[in-house]
Amino acid sequence: MVSSPEDRSQSADVVSSSEVPKADHDIADEKDDHAASDPEKLQRQGDEQTTQIDPEVAKRIAANVEDFMRLVREANEANDRERDMKLSTAVKIYPKAIGWSMVLSSCLIMEGYQTSVIGSYTAYPAFLKKFGTPAPNGMLQIPANWQNGITGAKNVGEIIAGWLSEIYGYRWTILPGLIAITAFVFFPFFAPTLAIFLVGEFFQGMAW
Repeated sequence: MVSSPEDRSQSADVVSSSEVPKADHDIADEKDDHAASDPEKLQRQGDEQTTQIDPEVAKRIAANVEDFMRLVREANEANDRERDMKLSTAVKIYPKAIGWSMVLSSCLIMEGYQTSVIGSYTAYPAFLKKFGTPAPNGMLQIPANWQNGITGAKNVGEIIAGWLSEIYGYRWTILPGLIAITAFVFFPFFAPTLAIFLVGEFFQGMAW
């Protein structure tokens, strides 16, 4: 039986209408899949939800914030007091801190002085007269290997002192070093040979 054009049109409408819900369902699934693959969208959806916080946790957070703000306030107040404090008042309040800073400063000052002076020893006439050897031109000079050895001995001593400070700490390395350097300074001062002078520089490097 041959269907008329009107019957075919009606059947096409029925088929298309039956496929529409399926297409809408597929589009909805695609949207859900896209949302699941989009972290930002999921985060926005999660932000819309209400989060419940434990009251005890909230109290601890508030206490920590209050403690932090109190510390900041006290630090600012102490900074303002110390800025306007007189020197005599500071000495009375912080004698140990001032004494320790002077000890550290003396160590740095002596290290800088000794480091700058040691390089010019070889040019002093008195040093050349005592330790120098005659050059082909008849002038006295300190051999280059001894100059490098004296400088290197000081650097080696400083490296060893750094290793000791990592083990015992800076305080228990610097304080004995400053005491010991009062004895080590006599090595180069009374050195009869360059070898003794080199040993003295090595020990002084450790004390620095």
